[in-house]
Amino acid sequence: MYKRQPSDGDYRVLLFYAYCRWRDRRAFRDAQAALCERLGLAGRLRVAVDGLNGTLGGSGRALEAYVAATTAAGRSAVDGGSLDGVDWKWGEARGDAPVAGQRLRGLRVALAKEVVSLSSCGAVDLARDAARHVSPGEFHELLRAGAARERAVVLFDARNVYERRVGLFRAPGVADASLPLRQFGDLPRALREDRKALPAGATVLMYCTGGVRCEQASRALAAAYGRDDLDVVQLAGGIHRYHERFGATGFFAGKNFVFDGRMAVAPGDPEVVGACATCGAAHDDYATARARCGTCRMRVLQCAACAGAAVACELCAA
Repeated sequence: MYKRQPSDGDYRVLLFYAYCRWRDRRAFRDAQAALCERLGLAGRLRVAVDGLNGTLGGSGRALEAYVAATTAAGRSAVDGGSLDGVDWKWGEARGDAPVAGQRLRGLRVALAKEVVSLSSCGAVDLARDAARHVSPGEFHELLRAGAARERAVVLFDARNVYERRVGLFRAPGVADASLPLRQFGDLPRALREDRKALPAGATVLMYCTGGVRCEQASRALAAAYGRDDLDVVQLAGGIHRYHERFGATGFFAGKNFVFDGRMAVAPGDPEVVGACATCGAAHDDYATARARCGTCRMRVLQCAACAGAAVACELCAA
């Protein structure tokens, strides 16, 4: 739920999504582009057939004005609904790097087929219910009690492998059934081909950055397994909301990768869970070398000492 932020002109990032149907999607896209330009916002906004997904950067005052105007516009733009229930997530610029380098550049407000692109490897039936949402507190308790529960508890990360390299959930006695995805669109195919065994009656704890990918990933998992004995749940608000609730004291190790100039964020002084792909030294900053796999072009972690060396990601090297 949206909480008013201080309007002091500091740079902030706003992340959000909504599943809905539009009365006139093109008109809404045009109005959004004009609104963002008038407010001096930068970032990416997808006005999709099935909803809205955005990451915008700007001053706190401008972003508050955007939230108010978009919420009001949604009451007439959404067919049979509104945008009143959007979970607006606020991010701050990192204090350990210059703000100028963290700002989103340019503005793209585009019509899109899907809120999150998944159909390239097999469309997901939106008529199928997504997994039930659990609060950060309930998610935390499921992890805390995981080893002692009669039902097996399994983590499932809906993010890409390069995001997992810098941060992921870990808990004693809780297995990890996540798939090594280069991109989210690979998920339906990966589920069909990998067929990871999930224990009968397992509770599957699914998570992603802010929640939007879990909406589709939980449907894809249910379609791939077709089993009624699995209790699949998704972390409401994703890692973002979990960090807000538990800070550095929870079960998330490392940093939360984000798709803006900040690259990765975390409360406090997080554990470094990543390693340089070349020398193996502890490292978790993609901005150091901005390295890419020489074969598939996926992001690769590389420390300053190894910057520029040819490198392959773990999927291509396997």
